[in-house]
Amino acid sequence: MKAVRVSEDVHKRLSKLGKMGDTYNDVIERLLNEYEKHIDKIEAEEELEKV
Repeated sequence: MKAVRVSEDVHKRLSKLGKMGDTYNDVIERLLNEYEKHIDKIEAEEELEKV
């Protein structure tokens, strides 16, 4: 386990994204998963444009 420091603003924003029982790790993991899906979609679209 690692400790991560975040600003008060980021803490509040993460709290708003969480569901009952979520840890901050859960929220961050969901955000990262969505980000990676978004990046994969962009990369796939860029590959299609090359054709």
